Amino acid sequence: MKKFLLTVLIVCLILSVFSGCTHNNDTDVNTTTTQSTEKLTTTVATTEATTAAPTTIATTAKATTTKATTAATTTVPVKKHIKSEDLAGKAIIYDDWIITPMTIGGQMLKIKMDGSKVIRPFIRAYTNYYYQVGSWLYYVEGGYPNKVYKIKLDGSKSSLLFEDISLHIISITDDTVYYSKYDGTAKQIFKCDLDFKNQKFLVKITVDSFNLSVHNGYLFYRETVNDTETYYRIDLNNNKKVEMPKLNGACFYKDYIFYTTDKEIIKADLNGKTIKKFSATKAGDIQIQDDVIYFLEDLDPYDSSANRLVCMDFDGSNRKTIHNNKCHNFDVNGDIIILHEFIPEGVSLYQIFPSKINIDGTGYVCYKDAIENKK
Repeated sequence: MKKFLLTVLIVCLILSVFSGCTHNNDTDVNTTTTQSTEKLTTTVATTEATTAAPTTIATTAKATTTKATTAATTTVPVKKHIKSEDLAGKAIIYDDWIITPMTIGGQMLKIKMDGSKVIRPFIRAYTNYYYQVGSWLYYVEGGYPNKVYKIKLDGSKSSLLFEDISLHIISITDDTVYYSKYDGTAKQIFKCDLDFKNQKFLVKITVDSFNLSVHNGYLFYRETVNDTETYYRIDLNNNKKVEMPKLNGACFYKDYIFYTTDKEIIKADLNGKTIKKFSATKAGDIQIQDDVIYFLEDLDPYDSSANRLVCMDFDGSNRKTIHNNKCHNFDVNGDIIILHEFIPEGVSLYQIFPSKINIDGTGYVCYKDAIENKK
């Protein structure tokens, strides 16, 4: 009898294992992103503690089997066109330091410009939203509630400014913060001082509004209802609302809007009227400095990482390629451009690492070794 029961038990275990394997094989690996939900306290790093591992991205056109992730590593499914707004990674330059997140919504690093030292984490909070204001860094720590902090760029001071369950910072312009929060039925738009005092309600918009930007007294945003996208502009002085063209990847500069189509960059006035068109294939991440336009241009419609960093004058002339490597995004800061690049890891995988290059294409430095060696 004991032998019979033992035999039954072994058979059940084998069937259970087989069933589990079959279930795992049916899992859609392109729909899962694992993120840590651990609540983190905000502190200034004084030691070089280990931070989250760099983001790993599969770049082949075919589906790629994805290994299970942990809280320290985020695995992203294949996309035909990964635009810069899909992933975090902008950089701030302060003195001889670069401050940047290493992963998607990750902890912030501080890297010496020459790669001689890496401080990790500079900020322990995981964040996608951060802004430089003079010698301060403002950032939002996601949680329940969301919290707004400011920290000295040298790490000497840090303080909590404001918290709200649904708070989202739109922009920080001059000495004014614009932010939105959800009231249960719609999004409310507010403005306030840098210390979050003197708050003023501006306007209420539908909860289905995204890509909010404030420029020259106007609120620009995209409203998505039943899979239909409509772009609007609201005058924050009188709340007058007008419909705009489809402002994909909009960059606002002086009295102009630059946005993209599959084949062009459109230069328009703040009313949306087209002024000029520049040829560019699926351009992304448009930035403008000193009347020079910088952007990423796609090279392969089937490889989201295949692009190049290009610049041209304000009238479209003097066009030239600055960097041909696979850029995830970039940030122009004076004479230096900070890149986040897809660095090969094996046959079909890439990791994202920061690097720098001068605006004339010289002085390239990749910080992969510095980060991995934990200098």
